[in-house]
Amino acid sequence: MRVVRCVALMACCLALVGCSLFGKKAPPKPSSDVSLPRGDAPAGPTAPSGPEPAGSIGGIIAGQVVDSYSRRPPVTYIQVSLPPGEQAGAPIDVAADGQGYFTIQGLLPGRHYQLIARSQDGERKLAGTVWATPPNPRVYIRMSEDFNNSRIPAVPGPPTYPGKAGPPAVAAPPAPAWPTEGAAPSTTDEGKRPAGLGAPVNIEDPAEAPKTPPAARLDRVAEGPYGRNTREAPPAAIRGPAIIPPPLQPIVPPAPPAPAAPGQPGAAVPVSPARVPSCVLTGQQLVNFALNDVNGQPWEFRDHRARLTLVDFWGTWCTHCLHAIPHLKILQDKYSGYGLQVVGIAYEEGPTAEQIQKVNRVRQRHNIPYTVLLGGGDTGACPVRAQFDVRVFPTLILIDETGRIIWRAQGLDKQQLAELETLIRQRLGVR
Repeated sequence: MRVVRCVALMACCLALVGCSLFGKKAPPKPSSDVSLPRGDAPAGPTAPSGPEPAGSIGGIIAGQVVDSYSRRPPVTYIQVSLPPGEQAGAPIDVAADGQGYFTIQGLLPGRHYQLIARSQDGERKLAGTVWATPPNPRVYIRMSEDFNNSRIPAVPGPPTYPGKAGPPAVAAPPAPAWPTEGAAPSTTDEGKRPAGLGAPVNIEDPAEAPKTPPAARLDRVAEGPYGRNTREAPPAAIRGPAIIPPPLQPIVPPAPPAPAAPGQPGAAVPVSPARVPSCVLTGQQLVNFALNDVNGQPWEFRDHRARLTLVDFWGTWCTHCLHAIPHLKILQDKYSGYGLQVVGIAYEEGPTAEQIQKVNRVRQRHNIPYTVLLGGGDTGACPVRAQFDVRVFPTLILIDETGRIIWRAQGLDKQQLAELETLIRQRLGVR
């Protein structure tokens, strides 16, 4: 019996040793601390959170609206919204201009937006729907009566004015929860001018002022959110960069009178030259301005109207204005054949002959190919600068063929330059 017991004991030991040699172990019990993935967790990359910074080109959708015959439809409204499951607020409406162009900014890059265009021409109701993902400046919405159905939102009605009869005004849609506009830069005494290409210059900084201060400094103009000696921030209406949305109803210039022989009834009356300097600007609509060029000859906007006019308010004493000149030369060279003209308005001090000498010296050194005017001349205060409310140098303003201001910015850094060129290409139809 003892031998049998010993043999059995040895067999058990050998079995245990064999299990350990071959690595057979019991599977571990699941820990209660391990969290399993939830069924509602996103499987792919998460969507970007938070609004796109103000002025960022990544959040822009722009394009044109046409009907089924590639014609421009009447006044068109475009409703912008996120998918139904992601919409956090009410959709917004943007109006296209008289050429059918529209620009929507402040969106979230990478998100999908639904654009529903609709317009009404008498009894005809046109509609069109597309999906777009910013940034995308080449969106085309084709409209047709066949696309109109019960799911298309109604066309907003015309506004009413106090004391005039008309249909009840349609309340503006509430501001959506997506996205909110970024905070404006703070204005502190310790703030410094941002580094980079063409940042605005502090025209009140004694360290940067020339020995003989230019005429622009005599007005004691506050610079805004830049510089150490900031006194006040510019109003939100001129804080750049900003793309000014088109009006609800396009402004169409009056048709020229029919030609007739001089002295005959109906003959066109010649327009007398405007006073130099002068400027007529109502809101965002420019009628005309007149200044002298560097040759002492009067120059009027209405006589040199182009598809797009980029006006640069600058001075030879402004370092950052000089940094922006090479980029303005590139824009003039690339897009002048499509209808862009660049006009520089220089602000100097001293007699007119001395101003012309300073400006021509810079023109020759930088080989400036575009038109350069003198701001104000010997008259002191310049009505053009006052009407455009220019407080920072350089300030750039883009004007379309109807005289409407569609873009303005203080300074010209890389982001503003990319935004400006995108808008120029879209408006001129450059692909």
